[in-house]
Amino acid sequence: MSRFGTWIAVAFLLLTGASGIQGSMSDWAQAVGPGQRACTVAVALMGFLGIGGAVGTFFRRTWTRPVVLAWGLCVASASALAPMAWGDAGPATGVASGLLGAGLAALTYLGIRRRVGPAAPT
Repeated sequence: MSRFGTWIAVAFLLLTGASGIQGSMSDWAQAVGPGQRACTVAVALMGFLGIGGAVGTFFRRTWTRPVVLAWGLCVASASALAPMAWGDAGPATGVASGLLGAGLAALTYLGIRRRVGPAAPT
């Protein structure tokens, strides 16, 4: 992916990071029930991991890959849970939303992958 794609991915990580932190702080007090609380926790984690992923990408740290993968899991789970927990949508809507969130997370991972270097050996 090009440099432009990398910086779009970093901007997306920053925007979702800031939005996740701000949104989770305001939503926690309004959350009723386990579904809304789980969604709020996923959004908060998405926020902190998004900021961490953007910083790691900027400084080319190899630990960025697992951080962005964890961020992607949070994006997908929050995307799947939010319509059902907050909007009373059905499971089909939750699955579709979760798949779209996972797709965006995968594109973001592809955007940062080359900049942060090879994955650490396992």
